Amino acid sequence: MKKILLLSPSNPFYKGGVSIFVKNITHYISSNYEIDVVYPNTSNTFLQINKNTNYIGLKILNIPILNNLLFMLRLLFRVGKQNYDLIIDNTGYSFVFGKKYKKVIIAHGSHYENLKARKIKGIYSFFGWVAMFILTIYQKYGIIFSYKTIAISKKVKNELIENYNIKDSEKINIISNGTLYEYGEDEIHILLKKRLGNRVCFISTDHSWKGIGIIEKLAVSNPRIEFIICGYDYKPKQKNVNYIGLLNENELKDIMLLSDVFLLPSKYEGQSLAILDAMACGLPIITYKKSDPSIGTDIGYIVNSLEWKDYDFVIKEIFKDKHKREKISINNALLMKKYIWLNQGNQYLSLIKEILG
Repeated sequence: MKKILLLSPSNPFYKGGVSIFVKNITHYISSNYEIDVVYPNTSNTFLQINKNTNYIGLKILNIPILNNLLFMLRLLFRVGKQNYDLIIDNTGYSFVFGKKYKKVIIAHGSHYENLKARKIKGIYSFFGWVAMFILTIYQKYGIIFSYKTIAISKKVKNELIENYNIKDSEKINIISNGTLYEYGEDEIHILLKKRLGNRVCFISTDHSWKGIGIIEKLAVSNPRIEFIICGYDYKPKQKNVNYIGLLNENELKDIMLLSDVFLLPSKYEGQSLAILDAMACGLPIITYKKSDPSIGTDIGYIVNSLEWKDYDFVIKEIFKDKHKREKISINNALLMKKYIWLNQGNQYLSLIKEILG
């Protein structure tokens, strides 16, 4: 049986989008191939999930930039001794192996666009910016020297070609992210009756560019709307902000199903898993134009600016028109039925079969 190395940027057993992506892709690939999932961790770990799947954690330090260097060195000297038929790189670090392996680069977005979205405010954000600058270089040359690159949307593919001056656009395939949730029209109609008509869901408080500052201003301007915030540590400043912490897939689904709108005024997203999950749960989307998942039209409101007053206008508009809100809810849920992980995972498997024979 042929063997694949999948590089994950973080521990796939933590809560969050990386975990969902890595575990689902691994599940479908391991039906035909042996796979080692390698990731940075607080300690050295080895876990065999089944006869075809191993999860290997390589110990690193919790220091930006040094983490990158240490993980690459550990990859080179520990994992590099193994024989793999293919590397699926979800990190950008596979360049350390040179031309030893065939490589498939997964681009969840353009690191160059991500870099532009960051602002340096303090020493920690400076190190984060430097780390992203390094990853931007890795991504560019990773794509140039890869066998194939998978972009998660047409938008991301176009950004990669433009940002990195990629000449061979045919080597970039498009496979969208997936969702764990699937609901039919009748199910969404039932859910719509349970919704209160005043709940906005927002996910990700770990980075300032996700738009938490906009949410705080909207909460002041819309005291009758409950803003539900899911993600890393956050202290609410308004009574109508409900922070519920970091959630697993089932907990997140329960929150989304009883919300009315999903809001993500992020400066940049390649293709947000949170947006796809929200659409699958029948939520209209409000997001910035650079975070548009680019899988359909009329999914909600795509805002052309990052001014909070523009989002305030949209929030007031969408809650005034219940009929339009419910129509978008049903359309989004039906649209996402073709983006369940079963379909997306099989697309990855088909591409790998094409590469490895």
